[in-house]
This record gives sequence, structure tokens and C-alpha cells, in this order.
Amino acid sequence: MLVDHFGAAECRLIVSSQAAPFAAAEFPDVERWTAPAGTSGVWREMRPLRRELAPQWAEEEFATLICLRHQHALHHDLTLSWIRAENWRGLGERPTVAHLALDNRPEPATGYPATTEAPWCRELLAHRQVLSAVLGRDVSWEEMSPRLRYLQPEAGCEIVLCPFGGACIRDYPRAAWLAAWRQAVEPHAVVRLLGSGERRDELEQFAADLRAAEADVVVTADAPPRDFARHVAQARMVLTVESAAAHIAVALDKPAAIVMGGGHFGWFAPWGDSSRQRWLHHPLDCYGCNWQCRRPRIECLLDLPATAVAQSIREVLPHA
Repeated sequence: MLVDHFGAAECRLIVSSQAAPFAAAEFPDVERWTAPAGTSGVWREMRPLRRELAPQWAEEEFATLICLRHQHALHHDLTLSWIRAENWRGLGERPTVAHLALDNRPEPATGYPATTEAPWCRELLAHRQVLSAVLGRDVSWEEMSPRLRYLQPEAGCEIVLCPFGGACIRDYPRAAWLAAWRQAVEPHAVVRLLGSGERRDELEQFAADLRAAEADVVVTADAPPRDFARHVAQARMVLTVESAAAHIAVALDKPAAIVMGGGHFGWFAPWGDSSRQRWLHHPLDCYGCNWQCRRPRIECLLDLPATAVAQSIREVLPHA
């Protein structure tokens, strides 16, 4: 919406290194700056980043800096402080060097929505606040619902299973996935296991268990981002935890069963208004812990019954 409003030639897009391949495909006509997705928060580790990027970024001056990153960790605030812009459009005050906090927790900015409402999640509601301020009018769900222009869904034959989140604490147990699979999926279904190369051994163990359950399995570890997205786009159905696969599947309106814990519940998911996805969770009063779990075990995921996952798979399979 912002690129369409201002024009590609008038925009500069700043994205993380993780998102850069998607940004290049989605915004081929927009000049882009890339920064690391994260750092440990230790100042000495940020010095090389500052030496490399700060002089380059400070060379130009912009009319407006629009921030759609609402949880500011230390390195986010530091990089934002390097950009010279006459106007600021974002939640809360514009970060400056004087405001930098040494803890590296990504606390939501002032004005971040405290609650959510379907089909929005809190992050998309925050985006709407910023865009409404920039455009000078209310922005509707139909305008803002996430979508991908460069990638179109296809009717494939594979079930894509992406069982691992960005951190192990977000995983749903393998035994529970297998129990749900046996209850809900027909024998000899073709499944593509997607995951990072760092967890290749676990993917291979998962594949062995699925083959024992009579599935035809292909393992794809460490797929380049564009290939990863293409596998999701071509899936018959997507089974995943809250992950990139989940958000790509929903943006493409693919049939999907998505298991999510309570660490960020409502911040980034669930969202969407389609009947083709199911966001599965086990509600607890400790939701919103930012994945700083204080319980002896990760109950929000471990206590989600496999029967509930199987039922959701059965509900979305007719759409596949």
C-alpha cells in the first residue's frame, strides 16, 4: 500500500537479511537496504554493524521514516537512529541514541494494541494504525490482509509438514504429530518435510517415523527462501507450527492446520478470515509470556491433544 501510494522510485525499503529474498521478489522496483535480522544485544558485537552501515545510511536524508517494526530490540533502535528523516511515522516516539536501552528484549512500542479482534492480530492492527496516520484515512481489512503478489497458489499433491519453529521451545511433539497423522491422513500420502539444515537429523528421524506410518516422504532441509515459499504454494495442504510456513500458507489461502503456543499469542497470529485454515492452541492464563516460560514444561504446546490436531486436519482436507 505504501509503495503504491508514494511510488516505487520514491521509496527505500529496509529489511532483514532473512526477509531480503522475499522483498526482492515482492518489490523488484524498490531500492532496498539490508540489515541483520538480530544480534545478541552486546555492544561490541554491534560495532562492526555500526561501522559498516551507519555512514552509508546517514549519507541520505528522507522526507519520512515509516516504521512497521513495533517490537524494538536494541539493534532495531540503533539502526533506526542512523536514518536521517524529517518526519517519523510509527508507534510511540522515534528511537534516538539517547533512548537506547541495554536490555535486548523486544518490548512493544507505546500505542501497540493491547487486545486483538478477528480477523486481525495485534501486529496487523498496529500496521493499520501507522498506515492510517500516513494515508490520512481508515484502512480496511480488505486492503490490509497480507498477500503475496509474486507467488500464486497451485494445486499440488504433496502435504507440506514444517514441524519446527524458530526455536525448539515452539515445537509440537513429534509423537503427537505422528498420532494426528495416523488418525487423519490416508496411507501412502505424499509428504514433504521442510526445515532448517541445523535440524536435518531430526527431520530424518521424523521421516523414518512417517514412513513407518505408510507415508511417502521427501525431506527438504535448508531450502533457499524462494524455494521454501514455492513448496508451500504448491502444497495440497500445510501442517506446521507458527512459522514462516504458516504465514505464507495463510497469505496464499492454502488449506492448513497450524499449531501455536502462547508465547506471542495474538501478536502475530492467529489472523485471517478464511475457513481453509485452523489455528490450534491450548489456552492458559500465562499466554503472552514472550516465550519466557516459567512452568516446568511447555504446557501450551505439550498439552494440546493430538486428537484436536487430527480433527482440524480432517476439517481442512476437503479444501485440499
